[in-house]
Amino acid sequence: MQITVELPDDIAQRPNPGREALEALAIAGYRSSVFTASQTRLILGFETRYELNGFLKAHEVWDHAYSVEDLEKDAARFEAVEAMHGSRRPQILVCEGIAMMQIELSPDIENRLQAQARAQGVEAESFVRNLIETALRSAPIRPRRSGVARDMNAFFKAMAANSDKIPQLPDEAFTRESFYQDHD
Repeated sequence: MQITVELPDDIAQRPNPGREALEALAIAGYRSSVFTASQTRLILGFETRYELNGFLKAHEVWDHAYSVEDLEKDAARFEAVEAMHGSRRPQILVCEGIAMMQIELSPDIENRLQAQARAQGVEAESFVRNLIETALRSAPIRPRRSGVARDMNAFFKAMAANSDKIPQLPDEAFTRESFYQDHD
């Protein structure tokens, strides 16, 4: 289906007025629940839900974002899981895209965190969340290298450093016969 819309001159002068109008229509339809997320994605020509989520975030569309009702549902699910596992809680629990992590701290560290949170006038949970977020934002993510990978990397660097001292072998040194001289 094709729809024709007459745009005011000031909007028509923009670099891509058709796309802007389409995006405005998609946002309005999504916000009013006339369009589902899937329909909005198709209208905008996105292949994945992730593209739509990025678009909605960029346009500050939070209408269907995580709500109080979602939180209450997740809290009930968490309590159900906690009841099933007794005092042993799962280390990480993900409910509808929100990850919860439980970390056991020594009493000394817990007391120090609570004291620092009180000194800043915030709840301990907020204080710890802020610490983690700050640390993760400021530290670059580097893949952890195992000892084997580190040792191999060092070996290859050492070989490369001395490669000019390795004699060149003739091509016949790499024939099948040269490898299996002692076999029939």
